[in-house]
Amino acid sequence: MISRSRAMALIAFVLSAVGAYFVRYCLLVAGEGVSRSGGGISLFAPDLHELFFTVASLLLTGGLFAALLLAVPALIQKIED
Repeated sequence: MISRSRAMALIAFVLSAVGAYFVRYCLLVAGEGVSRSGGGISLFAPDLHELFFTVASLLLTGGLFAALLLAVPALIQKIED
């Protein structure tokens, strides 16, 4: 059974990852949608290269978050001793 604090941390991580991806996607759409010549609006369609780097950045962020979750109890114990 997952403790309540771990479950809340997992929910916070998932929601922050989704929020970060949403902000990133909105910035990409805004950057791609504005035509430099002012001739109209183009649509953003992510290719496999973009999706690969998105997944890689999410995995890296998740790994860093997991490392911090593992390190925090040890650091707190070290501070308390």
